Amino acid sequence: MIAHSYPKRSTRALPQVESTIYLDVAAPALRFTARAGFTVGHAHVNEGDTCIAVKSLRRQNRYYIVKFNATRQCLQCSCGLNFSDHDHLRTAQQYAESHSIDMEAKAEPLMPRKRTESRENALTVDVTAQSKPIDWKAVQKRDRARQKALNAEYWQKVEEARAQDARAVAK
Repeated sequence: MIAHSYPKRSTRALPQVESTIYLDVAAPALRFTARAGFTVGHAHVNEGDTCIAVKSLRRQNRYYIVKFNATRQCLQCSCGLNFSDHDHLRTAQQYAESHSIDMEAKAEPLMPRKRTESRENALTVDVTAQSKPIDWKAVQKRDRARQKALNAEYWQKVEEARAQDARAVAK
């Protein structure tokens, strides 16, 4: 039996990252445009980005930040769930639909994307219609189909590599 000893410093919990901001308002959701860049939890907001602050149910006057991530082409929350579908994202989507907010208009990717042959499967949102609410269910459906196609393509390449390895071993 091997005994392991760890110093107390390494067994302590890491400090939690603050994922909310303090706002002295009573609204369940609030749209704003960032005047300066900042980081809250997982969300990195640049100057000029349109974001939605979603009220925390547990903490008084604390709000999570939901923004459109241009590199991933989906909404991102400052909480620990980040890109997963959860209450904060659903609340922000409902708020954006009811107030005709176009969050993608000013969002720009950090690095330019390379064009690939599977570009027609990429998620596209009509950002020219300012007055029409975005059909988030259709956007999510197209995104799931795109992810499924990419996943199938990945596993096909894995199977091809395994078959190639098996042929090399058999020789």
